[in-house]
Amino acid sequence: MRTETTTRELFTFDELSDKAKETAISRNREWNTEHNEWWDGTVRDFVNIAKLMGIETDCSLIQFSGFSSQGDGASFTGQWECAPGGGAAVRDYAPADTDLHEIADTLAGFAGVRGQLVRRNSNYSHANTVDVDCTDAETGYPVADEVEREVTHGLRGLMDWLYRTLEKESEYLESDEQVAESLHANNCEFTADGTDA
Repeated sequence: MRTETTTRELFTFDELSDKAKETAISRNREWNTEHNEWWDGTVRDFVNIAKLMGIETDCSLIQFSGFSSQGDGASFTGQWECAPGGGAAVRDYAPADTDLHEIADTLAGFAGVRGQLVRRNSNYSHANTVDVDCTDAETGYPVADEVEREVTHGLRGLMDWLYRTLEKESEYLESDEQVAESLHANNCEFTADGTDA
């Protein structure tokens, strides 16, 4: 029997050549989105925004999948009751997000209406997997079909906004700069060509 010991040279990310750094980044593109719950801050912020619009939901009621397959999307369940001051509150919270302002203004236009957001049995997470049952907040009677359609459209628009926000965060975390920063911060080691050690 013979024992052979092999010696390899290992390099930190900063010690790699530019070409090897490109390889290391490419091979670890999903480092930031696989090694932690990267969406947590975005989802918690969304719960706060939703509350300003009269929506009661929490992180456990939010689902999403993404970001490159048919059926990908985001949705949430919970309760909504028109918050007439929601548009102004959202503008104060997120002054630069005009898409969010438009959604908040739409939902603020249905004074006296409340809705229950219910997920249909589905393998998907997109907005169209959730229905909204609307009633008059005072009497509990169903509202006109047109009102329910418009409220549903507004709430699904908010779900689509959440999906786009999560997608942007994912793209940011998978950018060259962010992956490189993480490989450096985590003292990752590589062979000379940028392959993982």
